[in-house]
Amino acid sequence: MIENKYSNLVASSPVAMFYQSITENATDGVVILDETFKYSYVSPNAYKMFGYEQSEMRLLNPDELTHPDDLEFVLAEIQKTILSPNYKPTLEYRFRKKTGEWLWIESKVSNLFGNSNVNGLVINFKEIAERKAFTENLLRSEERYRLTQAVGNIGSWEYNVNEHKFWSSPQLYHIFGIDENTADKNAEIESCVHNNDFIQQSLRQLIENNKPYDITYEITRKSDSKKRILKDVAMLYLDDAGKPELVRGILTDITEQKLDEIRLKKSEALLAATLKHSRFSIWSVDLNCYLLYANETFVADFRNTFGVELTMGMNLLETMPTDLYGHWKGRYERAFANESFIEEDVIDLGDRKIYIEVSTTPILIDGVVMGASFYGEDITERKLAEKKQVENSRNLSRILKAADEFIKPKSSKVNYDMITSVMSEISGAKSVILNKLHTEYSQTVSISGLSNIRESIQ
Repeated sequence: MIENKYSNLVASSPVAMFYQSITENATDGVVILDETFKYSYVSPNAYKMFGYEQSEMRLLNPDELTHPDDLEFVLAEIQKTILSPNYKPTLEYRFRKKTGEWLWIESKVSNLFGNSNVNGLVINFKEIAERKAFTENLLRSEERYRLTQAVGNIGSWEYNVNEHKFWSSPQLYHIFGIDENTADKNAEIESCVHNNDFIQQSLRQLIENNKPYDITYEITRKSDSKKRILKDVAMLYLDDAGKPELVRGILTDITEQKLDEIRLKKSEALLAATLKHSRFSIWSVDLNCYLLYANETFVADFRNTFGVELTMGMNLLETMPTDLYGHWKGRYERAFANESFIEEDVIDLGDRKIYIEVSTTPILIDGVVMGASFYGEDITERKLAEKKQVENSRNLSRILKAADEFIKPKSSKVNYDMITSVMSEISGAKSVILNKLHTEYSQTVSISGLSNIRESIQ
């Protein structure tokens, strides 16, 4: 066996003793397989690493200790080494410990069957469990990062300042609609950008002056010719000497966000214009009755009615006249209690009255009342029209009654004086003259508002 050979060599060769000393005290393990692929030598550290006794390991089959998922690969590489002695592969695979645990190892295989002192397959190996775990975690992290970029439509890039080289993540090429297999991807990217000079200038300013790089620009995708809006943010990294070394950037497709912002701004502008120039009074307050919003109509009406110039943040309740304070305090409290209602106000200005219909709606955020909004409409003309309509109805009733008396008098004599009196009262005329046709001329039969006909002629 090889160990016996080493023992003989040690007795006669200081060199052999030197190498044996290194082998036995090395942190890595060494095994030698003979022509039957059985262990002919196992270093002390190999026993220690796998937990087997020397007598046990001699009887074990290396194939049985190799993980089934890795065995085919390991045997194929060893076969190559047998056929080509100059081929010395480095392999990573799992090997079973005495406890049954699978240990990741890295092995370097050398064919030394041609060396009479060895006559075997030498395998130098070391444990790489920690490195393997780190690599796997890194791969998982990179995969999560890749998925995050894909979901968020985010691409990353780097620029080596000294080598003038760009690197981009796969998702960045997807954003630009460029095939990853394209020969000159950088040229393709530049062809998509509408204003490449602006980007180059921003990058130069970052490198030369460390000026913040946070830009937005438009592109036309290569694959579908669609216009997209991108946000590009980058940071400069310096070397140990404090000189620019690397630029790392994150690029995000914000097209939908920008379109939403534009739609929202248009909507807000339209709403603001509608509210601002509405003929109705619109205002809102918070839970402390501080003014949050008031359109021009409300501000003007409030100024004209109460002589107060409103500003945002003013306590609207405290600006009310004393006689209206209690009424509006109760109205606010009802609104803050999550009650919606419509009420009618009458404002007496002495020479005239103003009628206002006020609609009150609580302001809810996530189901919680945060204030109240109000919609006031001047209904004075409508109220006056309603009153006039009632008055006209009453007058019509009186006319119909008078007509009934005229058409169907209770006596043989028609009461012309009553008719003219009623007509004068309803019409508001200074005088009313009632004539009737008598043969070929008209004859005055009744006059109201004047003492006699002579007075009417004058």
